[in-house]
Amino acid sequence: MLFSGCGDSGGRDSADASTSNVTTTPATDATTTGASASTGTTTDTPTSGNSNSGTQGTGDTSATEIDFTTGTADPICGDSVLDPGETCDDGAANADDAACTSTCQVAACGDMLVQAGVETCDDGAANADDAACTSSCQTAVCGDMLVQADVEECDDGNADDTDACVAGCKNAKCGDGLVGPGELCDDGNQVDDDACTNECASPNCGDGKLQAQQGEECDDGNQVDTDACLSTCLKAKCGDQDVQAGVEECDDGNLDETDMCTAACKLPTCSDKAKNGSETDVDCGGSCPKCGLGGACAMNADCGQGLCINQVCGLAKSCKQIKEADPASKDGNYMVDPDGIGPVKPLTVHCEMDTDSCGYTWVRFDDPALLNDQNLYAAKCTAAGMEVLVTRTKPHAQAFFDWNLSQNANLVNVFPKYNGAQGINNWTGICQGAACSFWMTDNGNGDVGCTNYEPNGDNNTSYRIYLRQAGCGLQGNWNDASNTVQVQGWVVCSPNDC
Repeated sequence: MLFSGCGDSGGRDSADASTSNVTTTPATDATTTGASASTGTTTDTPTSGNSNSGTQGTGDTSATEIDFTTGTADPICGDSVLDPGETCDDGAANADDAACTSTCQVAACGDMLVQAGVETCDDGAANADDAACTSSCQTAVCGDMLVQADVEECDDGNADDTDACVAGCKNAKCGDGLVGPGELCDDGNQVDDDACTNECASPNCGDGKLQAQQGEECDDGNQVDTDACLSTCLKAKCGDQDVQAGVEECDDGNLDETDMCTAACKLPTCSDKAKNGSETDVDCGGSCPKCGLGGACAMNADCGQGLCINQVCGLAKSCKQIKEADPASKDGNYMVDPDGIGPVKPLTVHCEMDTDSCGYTWVRFDDPALLNDQNLYAAKCTAAGMEVLVTRTKPHAQAFFDWNLSQNANLVNVFPKYNGAQGINNWTGICQGAACSFWMTDNGNGDVGCTNYEPNGDNNTSYRIYLRQAGCGLQGNWNDASNTVQVQGWVVCSPNDC
């Protein structure tokens, strides 16, 4: 049945309506006008909307308001249903060492819970790359290339005892019994008149005479370590930990390109075409210019566009992913890529970041070809990698109403649970192909008809409820009739991922 106005006589007759003893309360009309969305050349900003209030049926005025979602019991963690405030719910599999914790939150490094098979420790805020539990929630060990404070002197991640960092993550030094950088020998004792002196040189090094049989490569008769011949009578070279004047810019004794001295004994720059120093990718990130999309990153600040997602600069798939990567993100317009590397082109959406605990994604497409067929509206959203909007909670519905210039969505992804279902409490939201909670009214009897009872049963499970006409405030004036859209020419899409 298709209704043409807010005052028609469709729906349940007055005799039926009078039998209801459930009291309803008019929804409060919004008074705040929200900013419109910018969606590039493919979308238009809504330009008008009505904010008329209306009554929500009749009955005893002594009853209280009922916050209606789907008519089911209050949501609980562990029911295998993703409810508001939860980021996951694996039912009986929820556990504090599982991917979904016992409080229905996705396990993350820093939550003080050790995820089995993924983390070996988690000290929460105390996690750090110089602590016993690293910032990646792994137990610090010698060889992990992280220097644990008060435990290790160095950590170059290798087992080479001839470089500057030797076994046990100790700094190489003369007398440790290991021939390290710049040493001719190292007998590990303090006897100065044997074949290896306490300076790890030959007994005659420094007399100005080259004695190759004692292992000398040079002997300039001085103890200067910044010229071409070291005080150990070895020729100066990159990696000996001594900076040769006029030849080297630095010398840290290792071949690690990620620290502040390159394997060529040069200071790293942002134009040397190598990933070194504090850079997160070649000549970008860290102290260098920001990286572009696809560049490696350690934090959002390393990226010139998008966010640092899984250590790569990229566009988020939705506002939810933006908020997860940067919880301080503000309401506004953002560029997203709904299917990542898929065929859907990136587009500008509005992100509602302040309402509830999730980042809601909205984009409105204005298209005069969108007429009476709900399938065309759904296809428009599918082409953008999304689906028709579901207003998940009352605050969500209010924020959307304000943003859309005090106008409800003309169509929502809410379907009857069975053919001919009466009352919106017998309908369900569909989010990413699965049933989800939604909000459309505070009326306990499930009436969203504004002037008469709706949905009244002329529906089937293939089609959504639609806005009959503007008005009736935040609740709106809705109707059920198979494959019908009354307010035409535009659609609001969302990934419905919250």
